Amino acid sequence: MKGMFRSVAVIPALVIGGAAMAGEQAISMRVSDTGGEVNIALVAHSTVEQAVSYEIEIQGASKAVHKGRTTIPASEERVLSRFKVNYTDDWCAQARIHESEGAAYTLNAGPCATPMAGD
Repeated sequence: MKGMFRSVAVIPALVIGGAAMAGEQAISMRVSDTGGEVNIALVAHSTVEQAVSYEIEIQGASKAVHKGRTTIPASEERVLSRFKVNYTDDWCAQARIHESEGAAYTLNAGPCATPMAGD
């Protein structure tokens, strides 16, 4: 289906500690898959100002890993990282998030997404 837009659901794989329920997590992953190319953004949206750290791994025709740490403001949406990956078969993205408020969780997306080593 090259050139057609596919919507991809991103489901948290693991939540430890804190009150990190769906909708309360400070970080989410936005995915746009147009067939052959996927755009991924890590987006911050917290109800309180807090420090977060994250590690994201993207695999497609190549592999990219990015780690970051930042303080996100309360009630303000902010894009932390953007990725564009080409693929021929499958792609996957995994992000590990740690919030200073105590929550730790993993976000997975893509047809080949599996938990990262250590999860």
